[in-house]
Amino acid sequence: MEVHILTWIVDIFFIFTLHMLAKRVLGIKVKSKLLLIVGWCGYFVCWNLISYLFAEIPLINGGVSICVILTVMCCIYGGKLQNKIIVTFAIIILGITAETIIAFIYMLLGVNINNEGMERDNLIYIGSVISKVICFLLVKIIIAISNTSKQVKIRMTEWIEVFVVPVGSLIIFHIIAWEDYFAITMPKVIVFAVLLLINLLSYYAYQRMQLQAEEMMENRLLKQQGEYYKDRYEDAEKQWMALRKMRHDMKNNYILHMHYLENGQYDKLKESYEKLLEDATWEKRMIHTGNIGIDSIVNFKAEMAKEQNITMNCAAEVRSDIRADNGDMNILLGNLFDNAIEAVVRLSEEERCIELKILADETAILIEIGNPYEGNLTRDAKGGIITIKRDKDNHGLGLKIIKNIVEKYHGMLEIHTDNQYFRTKVFMYYPEN
Repeated sequence: MEVHILTWIVDIFFIFTLHMLAKRVLGIKVKSKLLLIVGWCGYFVCWNLISYLFAEIPLINGGVSICVILTVMCCIYGGKLQNKIIVTFAIIILGITAETIIAFIYMLLGVNINNEGMERDNLIYIGSVISKVICFLLVKIIIAISNTSKQVKIRMTEWIEVFVVPVGSLIIFHIIAWEDYFAITMPKVIVFAVLLLINLLSYYAYQRMQLQAEEMMENRLLKQQGEYYKDRYEDAEKQWMALRKMRHDMKNNYILHMHYLENGQYDKLKESYEKLLEDATWEKRMIHTGNIGIDSIVNFKAEMAKEQNITMNCAAEVRSDIRADNGDMNILLGNLFDNAIEAVVRLSEEERCIELKILADETAILIEIGNPYEGNLTRDAKGGIITIKRDKDNHGLGLKIIKNIVEKYHGMLEIHTDNQYFRTKVFMYYPEN
């Protein structure tokens, strides 16, 4: 009885492992969780039936098992057929790899698996538990590697999480079973079941934490986007109020100017016009590209820089309509400017300078922004800039947002820090539609 319970527990654990891999690589096609459960329950029944009927014929057993796994992949998961075939054979290869590792471990421990009877059967059952945990570990490694291939940063603590729980479980398995490998008792089954459950719960808890981190990132992005839109609205409101004031004063100004003309007071007339031009702040803009996403944020940040006594040098050449989303451009330039302003305010007023260059045509856009800085920049193992602020969770977010937008447009991001000068280059292609 204990052997059958252990077998069912191990099979269910292995099904969860296969689901983890297939979901990550292929994505789920069915919308109902009930259909997902029914599909894997069908696999569970067929798998055990095949193992029972063709236990003595490995070739037929393996071939039918492959067909059943491929059927489940096609019915439940998305993606192309060739990808489903690849995942199916990857599962077989993982199983073979795990079994090979078990045989090697038994050889190192001097365990004889050629014994007959109950001893050999129980050794196989224990080996099955360990091999499924090894498969689980290999799948977690594959998922972690797939994250790095998508440029998702995996920290050392996350790599430790990948290994610690499965390897720790294997060590506990060994300690519990070593005294008598040939006896499978109910206490052993319960301990094995609890450890397998801990492996699954730790994985899904970690995935939930990652999902929450991504949601926090999106919320911060939306919050920042809202702040930039608010800034744009306030900037436009200031321009409109200045225009209204000019229109309101226009009649009185005309009367005054006619008086200066009639009396030949041309110096006073010139002085009055100069004053009017000075008050027309809505015309004194840093750039005029015709793109609201660029003009609004650049001019707004230029005003912020001016308040900090920062010299701004901007050059923009836009040859056609920019087909990038105005919100993306607003956030991208806003973060680039925030980082630059943050760096130069640490310098003396004579050294505070930001240079911006924008070139755009019908296919792509190049943005280059540079500024001097003081001190030494710290980089991580991959060459990324590490923020010098104390609150590292909330700061350094700007560069991550910039990278996300650049990746969205299949572009490139370059950062140069030569001779105490920080220069960021962004090159992005417009979407086809």
